[in-house]
Amino acid sequence: MSYASIPIPATPIIGNIKTRFAAQQIRKYVEELVCSVKAAVGFDKIFLKIECNDPSAAMEVRTAVRECGGRVYRTRPTVMPFIF
Repeated sequence: MSYASIPIPATPIIGNIKTRFAAQQIRKYVEELVCSVKAAVGFDKIFLKIECNDPSAAMEVRTAVRECGGRVYRTRPTVMPFIF
């Protein structure tokens, strides 16, 4: 299993509501991130620690990870380790 720690860029927030565009950006970013890390390390299963600068975007990051086939190992508000 390989380990990588990669920061997720802050999400644009309007009021307290995340825009659909921002959510799509996060999902695309996570999907590309997972694919590129898997390709770089050459393993099928990786342990990826995602640090989200914006705590309000954490839910979107978790959703994106699950859509990419990952599962939550454990979680804190801004640091979320996932297994893919």
